[in-house]
Order: sequence, then structure tokens, then C-alpha cells
Amino acid sequence: MKTLFVAAAIAALTLSGASYAADKAKAPKENFGNLAIVSELEYSIEKETTVIESGLEYANKGLTLSLLPSYDWDNEKISDVEIAASYDISVTDQITISPYGEYHTDKDFEMTDKVVGIRTRISLF
Repeated sequence: MKTLFVAAAIAALTLSGASYAADKAKAPKENFGNLAIVSELEYSIEKETTVIESGLEYANKGLTLSLLPSYDWDNEKISDVEIAASYDISVTDQITISPYGEYHTDKDFEMTDKVVGIRTRISLF
């Protein structure tokens, strides 16, 4: 019985220590933001084209920066490079507005378009 109690105590200490270490490991990530690889695959039914948009996205404290080249699968070349930034502003707990800007280039990084806008998000739950 004594051995079972000691084993249970050691297991509890080990699990709580692992949980504490996991919480400590999360702290620096929260300070430096979130870096992600994002991708999108889309097929245009009307144009019959397939495009893959894939790149990096960095988010920290409401600010999001992204670099997303688009690869035209049919022509086997990069058709667009999007460099974007947005900032989330919480109006209430359910409503967020996000001003954003996009800078689009061709494969040679010659400017093709500039876009500015405002996104709105209303959380229902």
C-alpha cells in the first residue's frame, strides 16, 4: 500500500511538473507573436484555372503581416505576390474592425495593384 501511495505521489509531481514546464514554454511564444505557414488552393470554374497561394503570416497583438506568393498551376509560374498588413481593433467583445492594405506584384516584383480596405467581424457566440 505504501508503494502505491509513493508511486501515485511521484506520478502527480511528474505530471504537475510537466504541466508547469509546458506553461513556461508557452510564455515566450506569446511575447513574440505567432508565425504561421498559410496556404489556399482555389479552382476557378469559369476560367478553369488552379492557383495555390502559400506563404508566411506573422501576427502579434492585433497586427498581422503576410507574404503570400500565388503559383498558377496551369501556367507553372508565380502569378502574383501579395504583401499585406492588417490591424484588429476590438470595438466590443463581439465586434472587430480591421483596416488592411495589400501590395501586389508580379513574379519580377513589379507593382501590379495596391488595395486598402476595412474588414468587419461580428462574433455570434
